[in-house]
Amino acid sequence: MPRNRTGKKLELPAKRILLGAAPEDVASRDVLADPTSLDAFVELAR
Repeated sequence: MPRNRTGKKLELPAKRILLGAAPEDVASRDVLADPTSLDAFVELAR
């Protein structure tokens, strides 16, 4: 599960990506602890 820099889980942005939203619309990569953590959800959505 992706997390932000403070350790909070980003479950809602991951869910929105799986439902078809663009990753840049749901979460900024600048706030992620690991900027590539949303890539797996983008691949699953395809």
